[in-house]
Amino acid sequence: MHYETFIPVFLLFTVLGLIMPLVFAGVADKHRNG
Repeated sequence: MHYETFIPVFLLFTVLGLIMPLVFAGVADKHRNG
């Protein structure tokens, strides 16, 4: 795999890895408070 394709994919998964827990936490809070 070339770095030109590897780096954007790596950044994408890194960002998803940071955002998804926050999204799931927000959804869980909504259901818990709802």
